[in-house]
Amino acid sequence: MSEDAVDAPRRWWTRLLGDMDAPGERSVVTRVSALVASMIAAFAVLTSGLDLPRVTWVFLLLYPVGAWVAHRRRDSGATWPSLLVTLIALTATLLFIARNQGVSSPAELRAPLAVLLIFLEMTRSFVARSLRDLQFTLTAGLTLMAMAGSMAMSMAFAIPLLAWSAAACTFLMAANRSHLRAIADKAAPQATRSRTRPRLGMAVTAAGLVLVIAAGAFMVIPAARSSRFLAFTARLPNSATVPQPGGLSNPSLGDRDPSGGGGTGGGTATSFGYFGFSNEMDTSVRGRPDDTLVMRVRASAPDFWRGQSFDTWDGRRWTMSDQRTRIIGGQSPIRVPPLEEEPPADGDEFIQTVYLAASGPNLIFAAYRPTAVYIPQRALFQMSDGTLRTGVELDDGAIYTVVSHRPHVTEAGLRNAPDSRYAPSAILRRYATPTTSTPQRVADLAERITRNQPTTYDKVRAIEAWMGRNTKYQLDIPPLPEGSDAVEQFLFHDRVGFCEQIASSLVVMLRSQGIPARLTVGFTPGERNPFTGMYEVRADDAHAWAEVYFPGIGWQAFDPTAQVPLSGESQVMQARQGLSEYLRGKLPGITAPVVIGLVALSLALLVIMTIRPLRRLLRRRRARRRRGWAVVQLDRIEGIGRRAGRPRDPAETPREYVAALQRVTGRDPRLDEALEALQDDAFSADEVDGASRHRVEALIGAVERDHRRGR
Repeated sequence: MSEDAVDAPRRWWTRLLGDMDAPGERSVVTRVSALVASMIAAFAVLTSGLDLPRVTWVFLLLYPVGAWVAHRRRDSGATWPSLLVTLIALTATLLFIARNQGVSSPAELRAPLAVLLIFLEMTRSFVARSLRDLQFTLTAGLTLMAMAGSMAMSMAFAIPLLAWSAAACTFLMAANRSHLRAIADKAAPQATRSRTRPRLGMAVTAAGLVLVIAAGAFMVIPAARSSRFLAFTARLPNSATVPQPGGLSNPSLGDRDPSGGGGTGGGTATSFGYFGFSNEMDTSVRGRPDDTLVMRVRASAPDFWRGQSFDTWDGRRWTMSDQRTRIIGGQSPIRVPPLEEEPPADGDEFIQTVYLAASGPNLIFAAYRPTAVYIPQRALFQMSDGTLRTGVELDDGAIYTVVSHRPHVTEAGLRNAPDSRYAPSAILRRYATPTTSTPQRVADLAERITRNQPTTYDKVRAIEAWMGRNTKYQLDIPPLPEGSDAVEQFLFHDRVGFCEQIASSLVVMLRSQGIPARLTVGFTPGERNPFTGMYEVRADDAHAWAEVYFPGIGWQAFDPTAQVPLSGESQVMQARQGLSEYLRGKLPGITAPVVIGLVALSLALLVIMTIRPLRRLLRRRRARRRRGWAVVQLDRIEGIGRRAGRPRDPAETPREYVAALQRVTGRDPRLDEALEALQDDAFSADEVDGASRHRVEALIGAVERDHRRGR
């Protein structure tokens, strides 16, 4: 077989992918990987949930056209295309500024900003001729990926993230191919140097090193805090109004909804519907919702996501004594006025963005106490207890953001709060009066438990402790006998129940002692996903708990069945927080020590995989730095010879080797000039000056480029 026949496949591959040793801008691999990375980043933003115009997809489809034009014109010296693109980009930026001058919230800028970035990337793709342009393209893609990641709601974002990372790594290796090949040539045996390519081991080492650094950073970096720019998201995919303006509608309850406002869907109840999200809550109802994911909450700390409260008890059902609502509205955000009895306690702004994953009640779920709501509506309905309702159905895909004023609450602060008898009179009349149906022995039990407790906080904790010792949380409980008081039946007969029975008993006993309390329903914080930083709330996280009023602080949640996070003590300090619990939930049967061991073992394996090649590379670099300038430049000449199939024999002097090399590759006076300077530097009493060194390096570099291009 002839030499031409052997080289034919290589020439075909070279024509397809470009010269494998060519500078980055001449390689098709480099351009294609940069194009793929840019398209993945733009696609991630387009599918992240932002409501972007359809023309943005057209911009994405023009990316390949621009990359093809730029590659075809990579050797063109014309400057007018770049000037035209600069003018277009400047015009688009000025239009963006002009159209968004009146925007009141930074969140409203995200969609037009995403469109602008994708458009600018599309226009620049037509003039990205140099390697520097391609590197800028990759950086812009990283910005888009960060924007998409800030809105990621699940691990599904890992797919475009891994795809983008693979394309970015391919680009970096292709753009620096000549440097990687020089390293590989140094590491290869003498007999095989002429055919050495950058090895897969280098890519594995680099990838392993990145994983080690990323895993280590994930274990120690602090958790992200809620940001105004990243958090103010709102969307309503359904504009169907509720049957009764200001009323409560819960399609998930179907015909079971006692309020009669089952919503536009009506019909059969869903498996994830919770009977507490209605105008009344019947404690005789048995059964709990399933584990359907109902919403995700992006927040910097856990809290109870409050829905609504009940204040009237008849021994079996909880209802609301005041069903009146008032309309609150205006421009986004909708400001929530404080209630008359809410004290101006010190606290922080607490931002929560709720992403609904299932249809549910038209309640705004949020931490106590909401002060502003970002939702695409002109108005909300506020009840006298602070409950917020929307005027439209809230379906899967709805998003709203709530800003709450979270007072600094600690155990010491609650214990030192003024006695409950100093609460506002309106609070005492509505929430501290014992219910008329409370059996006497329930009140006597509460009095006996709290008799020696000095503060309201201590009384609450005393009742919780008694219930923890004498009752049991259990989902499978007997039915409530007809005519029986649910609290009395739970405390003195069954001694088993779930959150509705337990919380009801706590509220009734506290009110029998003149302590203002009410029953509240909503969701517990849910499970924190450490990879997305979001709380994944499921239907079986629906919960009922007690709220107790503290003068000077406001309402505070208490629950004997769950740990209520106090705002002054519940902070997520590190991004990895909740990792072992999350993995145990995904891998049933696995224990916390096993999770920690697996993480440690994985990190150890990654370190072992990377440390040896990394040490070898560092040794080569140190050895190279210890060698003189002339030796380094001579190595470059030897590299030219190895690629030409004429490696240097150990017995050859530099002059003999250059002469032999030129008989193979053809006479090149540049090598002669470079060799003379190297000889002078090595053997002369005076070193070659800086200007001469720069000239020699430029001469050898020119020869290297010519040989890579096949000249």
